[in-house]
Amino acid sequence: MITTGTMGPLTDKDLARMAFQGYKEHTALFPRLFSVATSTYRYEKVRQMGGFSNFENLGEGASVTFGDPALGPEQTFIQEPYGFGFMYTDIMDEDDLHGDVAKRYTKMLVRAGAHTREVLHMDVLNDGYAGASYVCADGLSLFNAAHTYKSGTFRNVLPVATDLDQAALEDAYALFALMKSHEGVQATEIEPSTLLVSKRGNNRFNAFSLLESESVYSNANDEKNPFGPKGMADLEHLKIVASPHLTDEDAWSLHALPGPRGVEFGLMSFNRRPLTLTTDGDIRTGNAIVKATFRNSRGIVDPRCAVGSPGA
Repeated sequence: MITTGTMGPLTDKDLARMAFQGYKEHTALFPRLFSVATSTYRYEKVRQMGGFSNFENLGEGASVTFGDPALGPEQTFIQEPYGFGFMYTDIMDEDDLHGDVAKRYTKMLVRAGAHTREVLHMDVLNDGYAGASYVCADGLSLFNAAHTYKSGTFRNVLPVATDLDQAALEDAYALFALMKSHEGVQATEIEPSTLLVSKRGNNRFNAFSLLESESVYSNANDEKNPFGPKGMADLEHLKIVASPHLTDEDAWSLHALPGPRGVEFGLMSFNRRPLTLTTDGDIRTGNAIVKATFRNSRGIVDPRCAVGSPGA
């Protein structure tokens, strides 16, 4: 409860200025990694559906082979509610001499909601190697060496845990190139578009050197950098996403573009209720109530959306 007792300085006429939080507005990073959709249901089920195998060579008069599309595993997303709020008295509202207390704290409440959404989504990546809270539709952690398709397995984690460098980046690209669709056809259209690193350590500076240098970073031979701004023509120039909410400073991962132009059902986020503000008052006391809530679910369907390494 915000009262003249708990927030007495706001009623002090001799106080020059109150230092409310005034930081740069929060920028949402998770939509650059997750396919975001609106939900109208209590839960969402997503089933992986494969296509067909390659065409066969037909001899004259031969019959076409008929087959069924491969049916993959299913993932369920439960819409979870989140919320927070504050209360203030009518006396506090009347005696506030340094601005509208409700307006100030409502802005901070919205900021806290946006921050919460970012933390929740990045927790999916923080759990990407353990799989303690979030697993793919196949029941395995996001980054795993034994993901399954119709007649085999594939990996989207480097064979050896490696720090981010030129060779490791090339190995991650190679794993993307080896991925197959659920029916076992080479999924050559999947290309990484984003390099995700933690903002806490030095990886974001290392990432910049690897992706923005025209020559191979830390190479005395001045070789042309295939990942640089003037690199290989068939490679999309990677965009760096540096999140302060990734807890492992050494971990890094490559991500395909979320949506139809990349992997549509990879990392997924469903919004059942957007961040919603509700205000009310108690006629008996005059106290005002401000509440902010949202409902969301997030997780992984198709692990082909990413290749990662926890670092050495």
